[in-house]
Amino acid sequence: MCIRDSLYTSDLDVIVNDQALMFIPIDDKIINRGVGVQESLSIKRNKIYQLTEHIQRLKKSCRLANINLPVTDEVLVQKVKETVAYAFKTHTIPPDYLTNLRIIITGGAGNFGIHPNVSGTFYVIVSKGRSLQGTTYLEASSEFTIPEVPPKPNLLAQMKSTNYMLNYLVAAKAKEYGGFWGVFVDSEDHLLETSIANLGIIDNENNFVIPPFETSLAGTTLMKCLDYVKTSLVPKGTIKNVVQRRIKRAEVYSNTKELLFFGGEKVVPVVNLDGRKVGSGVKGPICDILQAIVEEGFEEGETFDEYMK
Repeated sequence: MCIRDSLYTSDLDVIVNDQALMFIPIDDKIINRGVGVQESLSIKRNKIYQLTEHIQRLKKSCRLANINLPVTDEVLVQKVKETVAYAFKTHTIPPDYLTNLRIIITGGAGNFGIHPNVSGTFYVIVSKGRSLQGTTYLEASSEFTIPEVPPKPNLLAQMKSTNYMLNYLVAAKAKEYGGFWGVFVDSEDHLLETSIANLGIIDNENNFVIPPFETSLAGTTLMKCLDYVKTSLVPKGTIKNVVQRRIKRAEVYSNTKELLFFGGEKVVPVVNLDGRKVGSGVKGPICDILQAIVEEGFEEGETFDEYMK
């Protein structure tokens, strides 16, 4: 099975599973100008996780990036489901594997100019699934802040652009240090987000604290957890309150019970930051609760059964 199981392109309106035919024209603005937005979703037990939420955020990113969607919402969802179904019909994918789905809207092809095209091009890519059994970082992760890489400007932080140069540099430096994600920090040493995930803390007063969305993307995994905390954990008294404010790195060591990363339909407990223990040094109870809520969310996912016939 190839790494990419199926691809749809709106330019040709076709789905292919031959890797040799999976290409993007060299004159597409995503290549020569870096103009493109994306969403990365997960499929498990034949259900697409938070498809509606991802489509809404994709549309927001298109507006911020001045890219015109080439199709209606209905056609976009239809093509996504058709492409997923094609991958599942032509490959054997175990139901408990986590399969990746990407939706990419580019600036469009046809010239190397700097100005927007009339409409963009959209791609759907379904990638090889993987099992999460034995994944140790879901129990405990050690991470690093990367102050030598500057944070993204607010505009780019608020859209899910395909331009991941700064994210890539943060992740590369984190891996060099022995981590995986890496954490952006600003000039005043506030934690912003990781290379591919949001972050938050449970402080010593039992508040759920997250950074402002002006400097970070409103991630779908975080938003799902945030909704559950507000509607369930706060009323029960498990969490005192939800607070959105800047978080100093020093606070992680002095005023934090749990440091959590939210991304890719996963909640990751960070028990060590920059070589120093966070909280008790083990995964905390709030992380357990939120991991279970995220996992249960797959049962609410959208099916693509009508395209499997």
